[in-house]
Amino acid sequence: MKAPHGNYAHHINLFKPHTKIRLGRTESAVSSRVPPISVENPHKMSPKKPHVYHSYPILMHQIYDGLPEHEQQNQIPKPNNPEFKNIFLHKLNLGCQVFSDMDPNQRLAKRIVLHQVAECIITLGIGPFIDSEMTSKVYEMIYVNIKRPVPKFELNQFLNSDSGCFSVPEWEHLEFVYTIFQIFYKTFPKLEFWTTQFFESLIPLISSRDTLERDRLAIILSTYYINNPILLHGFALKLAKIIENHFITPDPCAVYTALTIFSNIIASSIENRNMAFNLCNNLCIQLIQNQYLSIFISPFSNLLKMILPLSETLTLILLNGIVKYWPVSDPAKQVPMIKLIIAALFSNHSMNDGVILKKVFLLLGELCDTEFFKVADQACKCLQEEVILGLLSNNCREIVPYIMTHVRSSLKHWYAPLRETAQVTLRVLCQICQERRSDDIGLNVRTSNWVSIARTAAKNDKCINLTKKLGEMSQLFGPSNNSNSQETF
Repeated sequence: MKAPHGNYAHHINLFKPHTKIRLGRTESAVSSRVPPISVENPHKMSPKKPHVYHSYPILMHQIYDGLPEHEQQNQIPKPNNPEFKNIFLHKLNLGCQVFSDMDPNQRLAKRIVLHQVAECIITLGIGPFIDSEMTSKVYEMIYVNIKRPVPKFELNQFLNSDSGCFSVPEWEHLEFVYTIFQIFYKTFPKLEFWTTQFFESLIPLISSRDTLERDRLAIILSTYYINNPILLHGFALKLAKIIENHFITPDPCAVYTALTIFSNIIASSIENRNMAFNLCNNLCIQLIQNQYLSIFISPFSNLLKMILPLSETLTLILLNGIVKYWPVSDPAKQVPMIKLIIAALFSNHSMNDGVILKKVFLLLGELCDTEFFKVADQACKCLQEEVILGLLSNNCREIVPYIMTHVRSSLKHWYAPLRETAQVTLRVLCQICQERRSDDIGLNVRTSNWVSIARTAAKNDKCINLTKKLGEMSQLFGPSNNSNSQETF
């Protein structure tokens, strides 16, 4: 292939310390959809443990030591340019290479190239200028970058809060790879490359430590299997099996992706909702007891908001399980458990079981003045929700003063945002107490004016025996009113 724009055999190493990288058209309107790259001092990037790629022996350092200067400054030209195809294929070829993990220059170079390809596709779209050769090369680039060994879950990574192993991107260039993947699959869903075997080979990648990759995989896998209903039930069974295996061999990242896919399946149609509900409802109690709940709490709470309105029994079982298995000695798990309480109480059921509701609200009240400020802040915010206040007012109004005692204690907490949250919570709880007091006052007013009611009845009905009626009413409302029963008219 002809080398575009000069001789690529001449290498210039531009990656020196304290060198700022320019990407050309990164300030365009379209670039806002693909995050621009602005890297200073790339040598400060911490290297990861190298991976071994047995299937791809050619490494990136074997074809270049650093991108030439015009590779960074020049973007892919427009399709009417005669060099468009050559440059586009050249950049895809660079994106197919495996770089040395210990060299941050090569990692940055690959990210720059794939950023340019993704920006070109978003800007120009995928039109008639993409031929079969370019499409095959795009698929090869996607396959080479996505298909890789995923490291096994290690417990010490989860216990080390500074590792960031469940949120930091595993590879910086994957963001652009998945952007290209989603656009091509959405535009050409019937390509011969998109086979069932290909998508099944992506299932092991749901254990990735990269949250962005897990979310993208969930969208891609959900779209493919929802569009192929014959395969959907078998795929859902595999997801349920992955969740069940997690209780034997922990894999919380895979559970995260599986729950996200279940949420997408439930939202697709009523039939799929019933099928996913039957597979998920038996796993809820097991998941709330799991020590890795904080990792997959976001998709789990979203899933509960979808399936709990389908079954009041499941909602009550979940609330009872939360109270029963409350992690007293694990404050890090208490915050996600409060999120599950919110999801359950927002299920739009009548919630006639006052016993369970009382246990839940007593628990929330005690959490308002716990020494763990994140837990106390979340509990106070929970009691501010309008739906939850309605349940509290209708079913457990008698325990509001008890809850207010704990909320007042949190006003003395050292954490200023918690004190502000507690003030708002105390204000809304006082309104409930005032409403109760108003109801009681109205009842006393009605019962103290029984003489006036009797007079009005006697005037309207000349046949009434007023003395007899007053005697009966005085017996009902206490001996203190007996003297009034002899009043004459």
